[in-house]
Amino acid sequence: MFGPIKKWAVRRQVGDHIYSTLQHSRPLLTDLAPPVPGTLLYWLNNQQHPDIEYISIVRSGSYNFVGDLLVPSFSQDMNWIPALQGKSQVLVSVHGHELSPADSFILLNLL
Repeated sequence: MFGPIKKWAVRRQVGDHIYSTLQHSRPLLTDLAPPVPGTLLYWLNNQQHPDIEYISIVRSGSYNFVGDLLVPSFSQDMNWIPALQGKSQVLVSVHGHELSPADSFILLNLL
């Protein structure tokens, strides 16, 4: 019963173009969320990771730190990955989900 209403609400919120992209990406998104036993993401999250510097660029979308329109902030922070807990530096960017010219400053400072 709520399927058509939910579909309409999501499409209205994100727009037809993004909604269409999400529909075409469904197989990938299904395999990536959530990280429960038996999924690729669960397996990847529990593998040993190289001992290197990890940096999470977390999109806040605004100054209230709620994540962006597509991905919540905790899903962008690699410290939530069991094998990387406490190993990732977190940088907050107040832009949307897509890359923007302002991201070049963050990336240049990392180099």
